[in-house]
Amino acid sequence: MLAACSPELNWREVRLGGLAALLPCKPDAARRTVPLGTQDVAMDMLGCEAKGALFAVSHVRLDGRQAVDAARAQWRQQALASLQTRSVQELPFHLAPPGGGQRASQATQVLAGSSTEWVAAQGTRPDGSPIEARLLWLAQGEDLYHVAMYADQVSDEVVEMLFSGLALQ
Repeated sequence: MLAACSPELNWREVRLGGLAALLPCKPDAARRTVPLGTQDVAMDMLGCEAKGALFAVSHVRLDGRQAVDAARAQWRQQALASLQTRSVQELPFHLAPPGGGQRASQATQVLAGSSTEWVAAQGTRPDGSPIEARLLWLAQGEDLYHVAMYADQVSDEVVEMLFSGLALQ
């Protein structure tokens, strides 16, 4: 947990749509229209860089549950293709920290009534250097969220802090 508490990581709660998340730095915000599934949708994004890693949270609202499923599949395909992935591992989403507490409660709230997909990926940047990523897609109703961390080497402590701090409102 030392890495999660370092001065380079100044964790703060941010909200995007109905998702509360912890980011280790002050995020920049952006909005753009993107094609997902059969729709062009407004995507809201928060992102920042800290300790050599990029952290991002994105949200779109789609029209119907089938649209959410199609959009998630397309978003996953695009994300993994952009990483030029060499390895993808499906991960179970259950990051409750030892001893439970507030963060465990929040992680449990994410799972209740939502559909999640979490992967660990290793790939290559455009310059040829290696990159690791942890990518999570959360769907609740017509809302689809994406939480991501990209780094040269992913720290388990930072991953736990980022993903166990999620809560759907």
